[in-house]
Amino acid sequence: MIAAYGAGAVVACSDTHFKWAQEALGSLRQTQLFSTACISEISNRIEHKHPGWELRGPHLRFLCASDTLATEPSLDGIEVRLLAPAEFAKLYARRAELSNALGEPGPENKDRLVAAAYRDSALLAAAGASEDASALWQIGIDTLTDARRRGLASLVVWHLTARLLRDGIAPYYSTLIANVVSQRVARVVGYWPAWIEMEARPDRRVSATAAI
Repeated sequence: MIAAYGAGAVVACSDTHFKWAQEALGSLRQTQLFSTACISEISNRIEHKHPGWELRGPHLRFLCASDTLATEPSLDGIEVRLLAPAEFAKLYARRAELSNALGEPGPENKDRLVAAAYRDSALLAAAGASEDASALWQIGIDTLTDARRRGLASLVVWHLTARLLRDGIAPYYSTLIANVVSQRVARVVGYWPAWIEMEARPDRRVSATAAI
C-alpha cells in the first residue's frame, strides 16, 4: 500500500519487497510515487511476483467534519431512511446495482449503516458505511440508473455523514481519481480531499474464476 498525505507519503509492504521498496521508492517524492511510470513499475512487479494479484487505485480519499458539513439538502417527494444491518436483506438482493454502497455478504462483512432514498416504495439511491476501523468508516454510494442527475447521491451521502458525525465516527469518502462526478458529490456535501492511496490485492475476477 502507498498513501500520500500532502507533503509526505507512506509505503507499506511485506518483507519480500522491503529492500526493493527502499531502493526503488524510498527517495521518491509523493508526486513521483503516483506517476504513470512508478505505478507501471509497481504493477509489473506485483504481476510477476504475485500472479492473481492486482494494483488498485489510485483512490482519492475525502474527510468531513461537523463544521464543514453542508446545509441539509432536500428533494420533494423523497424519503431518506437510515437502515441497520438487520434491514439489509432486500438491499443485498439488489447488490448488483449497489456494489459501491454494500460489500459482499458473509462473515467478514463490515457494512454497518445505510442511508437509502425512496420515492413511495421505490429505491432510488443508497449510501453505505463500512467499518474500516472502530472510529473510521468508509462511505460508498450508488444511484440507480433511472434516478441519476437529480441530486440523490448528495442527499443520501449527507444523511449518512451527518449520522456518523453525530455518533462520533469519522466518515471518509473514496473515489477513483478519474471519477470527477463522484468527487463533486463529496465536495457538495462538505468533504475535502485528504489523501491519495493505492494498494495491491487479490484480483477479484481471478478469485471468482478459481472459485467456480
